[in-house]
Amino acid sequence: MPSVWKMSAGPESQFRKEFVENNLMAFGAWDEGDLRNYSKMEELKDKMQQYSKRTFGRRTTSHNETWRFRNLETGDLVILYGNKAIIAIGIVTGPYRYDPKNVYVYKTGKEGNYFHIRPVEWIKVFDPPVKEISQKLLTKMSKPSDTLHEIKDARCILEIAKILAYRY
Repeated sequence: MPSVWKMSAGPESQFRKEFVENNLMAFGAWDEGDLRNYSKMEELKDKMQQYSKRTFGRRTTSHNETWRFRNLETGDLVILYGNKAIIAIGIVTGPYRYDPKNVYVYKTGKEGNYFHIRPVEWIKVFDPPVKEISQKLLTKMSKPSDTLHEIKDARCILEIAKILAYRY
């Protein structure tokens, strides 16, 4: 059975347009190279800890979500989320790929890397985004500070299905 994932569209949903128009979701901010080069999460964790300590002067726990992103399954459901609203619902359609040329320019003019990419077929894009969601689903979508977070609660999954069916 496919898993259901929340994927953040970034601060102020800044990646909404890029993700939806290009049928993808992307993950970045780390200089760890192609994730397929790591056969175990511990290898990735060590590399990311070194990078984080060198770059930010602190440790990180982002290796967990980075590893999850690498290992999403084709057919998994993705909820694109931002600004306390569901932006789109899609299905992962293919394997992870690494593109070191995929650089995003923030509104501030600063560049960020989004080298880690998964193709997604956005089966429903909500315009305007769906803000009428239960407090339980809102908590599941916004409380985890993770960019990528698995939604396992059956009531939340049912609510997502109803949103998709009702607005499809």
